[in-house]
Amino acid sequence: MSDRNFDPDATREVADTDVPAIASTYDGLSQVVVDAGENLEGGVSKEMQGVFTEYHLLLRNAVVETTENLERLSDSLLQIAEDDELAEGEIVQELNALADDVETAYAEQGYTPMTAETESADLAPAPSEYDNELGGGSGTRSEAQPVQEN
Repeated sequence: MSDRNFDPDATREVADTDVPAIASTYDGLSQVVVDAGENLEGGVSKEMQGVFTEYHLLLRNAVVETTENLERLSDSLLQIAEDDELAEGEIVQELNALADDVETAYAEQGYTPMTAETESADLAPAPSEYDNELGGGSGTRSEAQPVQEN
């Protein structure tokens, strides 16, 4: 699994607090830019009028569109937080189902599943067919076997 952490509550906080503050700042900025355009006539020479108007329209559109995008971003982040919670719930369900399958399948073979309260010393050694094949004897790997010298 990935080492990424998705915290739906943190995402909601950004959507409810940070994004609206940034959007408000851009809204104020967009009003300044729009006001500057209204005062454009007579503010620059006739030679610069075309270039300045083109620049002003580009800046105004960028600021106004950014404001609109930020206003919609909060709703998107809230949806992402909800989706993250749903995905996390599905992952937990899948892991629990797999744990149940493992517990059922391997209990028949002598494995003891661990719980949060189980200490490793409380577990019986897992059986291993390889110990017998290698001449180790008892069929459990955790029991130390004396080394035989030739």
